[in-house]
Amino acid sequence: MPAAEHLPELLSQSGRWFQSYLDYPQCAARWHAQGHGSRLDHAAALAIGTYRGMAWLLVSPAMAACLALALGPRTRLPVRATAAAALWTATVAPVRQLAKAEGRPLTVRETAVQSAETLAGLLLKSIGPLTALGRWAVTGTRRTALAPKSNRRAAPPTTSDMETP
Repeated sequence: MPAAEHLPELLSQSGRWFQSYLDYPQCAARWHAQGHGSRLDHAAALAIGTYRGMAWLLVSPAMAACLALALGPRTRLPVRATAAAALWTATVAPVRQLAKAEGRPLTVRETAVQSAETLAGLLLKSIGPLTALGRWAVTGTRRTALAPKSNRRAAPPTTSDMETP
């Protein structure tokens, strides 16, 4: 499947991809009913799904909060410095590290433009997941097929499957 090229496509795609995290409880119940894995396996899958889903869901609010704190006129200096460091770490550092890894020097202007684009992407990152979560909250549990990412057709591997003869 080709990558999304326009913002509405990107937001729709991220909403579809996030749906897999909302499917984790149903998948765990299905695995349990089919006798796959232990209760600990199911709990671990639910914990991982919850962690990863929340991390994705909170990217945009965290970036918006850091931006507001870094630019807020009434923000105390230690808080402002911490917020600015977080923004630098999330936007400027990756741009510079990627350019360094690719062996291409960046001008100050190129760094600023690419860092601003990265910030914009982070501010938009949670919109698709928020849309999926809102749809789930309004419609209740999902009645359609599980997202392909979360519903693998093959049974999870067992330790006997991993042993070599």
